[in-house]
Amino acid sequence: MFKDKKGVGNLGEDIAQKYLENNGYQIITRNWHAGKYGEIDLIATHSSSEVVFVEVKTRSGLGFGYPEAAVNKSKQIKLRNAAISFTLKYPQLPKNIRFDVIAIVLGADGQVVDLKHYKNVELQYK
Repeated sequence: MFKDKKGVGNLGEDIAQKYLENNGYQIITRNWHAGKYGEIDLIATHSSSEVVFVEVKTRSGLGFGYPEAAVNKSKQIKLRNAAISFTLKYPQLPKNIRFDVIAIVLGADGQVVDLKHYKNVELQYK
């Protein structure tokens, strides 16, 4: 069903966005680019006092391991720096931030086999 990695990733982000919206999150932006730090998949609020930076990892099967395992130390450092860049650019937003990871496994038909939402993950900094 999937032609490429980007297609799997886009589908996963669509699924994650709907999941968050169905659970009371308000999406601020999607695929926010932060220069050399890459991009943040989803940025949302869940309360008026907190901004949530969400990394979405999607796999079509488990041949390459669990999707959440791809949020390695290097990726975490980039996420943290991208979030700092975002908060500096939008100082009017709440100062409290949190990092979440949504891990999605898709079946061959593109249906969700598993979705895990890791809230308030602690990122490695060095």
